Amino acid sequence: MITSAPSTINLIITPISDTNGASLVIEPYGSGLFRLKLTGEQYERYRIEASENLQNWVTLTNFSLTQLPMGFVDHEASNYVQRFYRSEFVKPKAQFLTWTFSKTNGFHLGISGDSGRTFQIVASTNLTHWQTLTNLLLTNSPSYFLDKDAVSFPVRFYRVLYQ
Repeated sequence: MITSAPSTINLIITPISDTNGASLVIEPYGSGLFRLKLTGEQYERYRIEASENLQNWVTLTNFSLTQLPMGFVDHEASNYVQRFYRSEFVKPKAQFLTWTFSKTNGFHLGISGDSGRTFQIVASTNLTHWQTLTNLLLTNSPSYFLDKDAVSFPVRFYRVLYQ
């Protein structure tokens, strides 16, 4: 949290680790500016957000953590009486691009997402109980998956989840 009055600046630093082990540290940077330094999983995506009241958060930046720690200067900090910060891991997403069904071959899915990421493909007949069909490493995007068992079900739903 950063609090400031017209002539003084009080800096309270409380490093907090989030669920994936990232740590966000705030340090003075000179001329009323502050630098936020994020340490976490290298090459993962993160978002840094700010708030004046811990309820309404705005995104300051999004980036991939290419170096440890990664620094970011909040050039707007001096415009606020108080400012809170948090970092958030941005979970990779995948989506179904194409799908086709054949009574002889089954259900063919085309999946788009971040190459080099592992996603889980799950299926359900009732949207309540989900069965893992495979863990798919996206070596290319799109990648393809064939559910040959789909012909055995009158209806089947699919989801793709980040692992």
